[in-house]
Amino acid sequence: MNTEQIKVHFLQALEGDEYHTETMWCNKDSENYILDNIPCIAKNISLSDIISVEYDQGDDKYYFDEFIEYSGNSTVRLVIEDEVFRREINKEFEETFGCKTTMLKEMNLLAVNIRKNVDYRPIKIFLQNGEDQGKWNYEESCLSDEHRNQINFVK
Repeated sequence: MNTEQIKVHFLQALEGDEYHTETMWCNKDSENYILDNIPCIAKNISLSDIISVEYDQGDDKYYFDEFIEYSGNSTVRLVIEDEVFRREINKEFEETFGCKTTMLKEMNLLAVNIRKNVDYRPIKIFLQNGEDQGKWNYEESCLSDEHRNQINFVK
């Protein structure tokens, strides 16, 4: 299968007038693109979401335009200071929960993709327990409706 793949730039607002840009690979799907990376910085987007892009001739770059279809996947991010421990937790997510992950070493960050068909409840408990014990800080940077509904019963 010959799939056209492009780098798409996602602007993420920071404090004030500052922005950070995360560049991720996307695969062509008809007139749209499917996200092929786990976001480390961009919020409210997950692996396999379908998006439209806009080409900027001046920059010679593609930029995120809008969502076409949500994948149903969720993305969580953990900040874990100790690199060895971060690798252990990475392995835990992959082996115990069947999640794909990526690490951004310079930010001590572990980004986790939770597929739409995975029960989020045990993952949420694992995340919260680790944070309560001071092992990491985490954020649910993109939580699908299905996963959000699952945790309404965890509290």
